[in-house]
Amino acid sequence: MGKASTVFITGTGRSGTNVTKAIFAQNSQCATLPFEYRFTVDPGGVIDFLNQYSSSWSPFMADKRLRDFENFLLSLGQKNDYDFAASQWLKKVDPRADKITPYAYSGWEIGEWFPGYKNHVKALMNQLVDYKYTASWPGSDSLSESNQMYFAPPMTKNELIPLLSEFLDNCFQSFLDKSKKEVFVEDNTWSLLYAHDLLKLVPKGKILHIIRDPRDVISSLLKQRWAPSDLDQILNWYLSLMDTWKNEKVKLKKDQFREIKLENIISNTKEVIQNTCSFIGLEFETEMIQLDLSKANSGRYKTELSSEEIYKVEDTLSEILLEYNY
Repeated sequence: MGKASTVFITGTGRSGTNVTKAIFAQNSQCATLPFEYRFTVDPGGVIDFLNQYSSSWSPFMADKRLRDFENFLLSLGQKNDYDFAASQWLKKVDPRADKITPYAYSGWEIGEWFPGYKNHVKALMNQLVDYKYTASWPGSDSLSESNQMYFAPPMTKNELIPLLSEFLDNCFQSFLDKSKKEVFVEDNTWSLLYAHDLLKLVPKGKILHIIRDPRDVISSLLKQRWAPSDLDQILNWYLSLMDTWKNEKVKLKKDQFREIKLENIISNTKEVIQNTCSFIGLEFETEMIQLDLSKANSGRYKTELSSEEIYKVEDTLSEILLEYNY
């Protein structure tokens, strides 16, 4: 397969993906972003569109899905100044501001990172949309004047994949060209849930699934604003993620993914990173093992969870703990 064009570092969340990306950011051949760009795996993004559009079709569904997809991609391209100003004002005047969700994708501005991003979106939509026409249906945008509807015929996943693949390649390559690098290393947390589709779209990509002691993961997830704070709920949540990954990885070839334990990265850094570089097709560089990994919080669950909670976690996740030798 040769050198990977893209490395998808992924996990359940709080598993060590940021640390792993930081290590590969030290390699002179790798380009990384300081955030998760998200348009591949988030609701309304590339994978979502691929599966939704190909699963059912009508002229109205085509119109809505195409326009929603375009709007989502463009909304990530640059800051919405009105929404940004409104959210900043709200923080100053509303005592409940810390409990109010900020405007969607605040601070993304993907166009600043992927040169020509809006043009890449435009080129993709030109390929997807056969034509536009003035009409409306009951679900058309409210109060729109001379509403434009989008039309495209039914398309299978196999028909959509080359178009979406070209879009991703254009975006990623523009970032690599700008960075003067060869391999794009990213860390969208939940890429593991869509691994098979993702590697269809990026055939020269490889997946690194970062595993961490599930007890530490649960302890950390309980404190995240984007996850449940109830133990029973977060255990169900985590199991759903791992079950989905289990179903995904059986569809992959062995040379497409690696599972790496965070604890091994910390305790045996050089050997693990050398082996991972070989898997990716990268030259190992000593700068990659100069990072301070002492703050990885291994064993945090022992002080953050009660003995009763630890028992429940270990009982519920016994199969995963056994599978990954924890």
